[in-house]
Amino acid sequence: MSRAELAEAAQSLPYGWVEDESNEDPSYDRNFLRQQIIPLLKDRWPASPRRPAPRLSASSRVSS
Repeated sequence: MSRAELAEAAQSLPYGWVEDESNEDPSYDRNFLRQQIIPLLKDRWPASPRRPAPRLSASSRVSS
């Protein structure tokens, strides 16, 4: 589901779409990946599957 589809679906909920301002901060690893790395990967391999994120997020977890 795309971000636009999520935002549209959220409009039917009582609170609508709520944007977390930390999502724009590239000092967070998740945002650095979204804003810098993933666009490069998409440019390099445009025919790749659209949804590699579940595998990426599962493999990037750090145990404490």
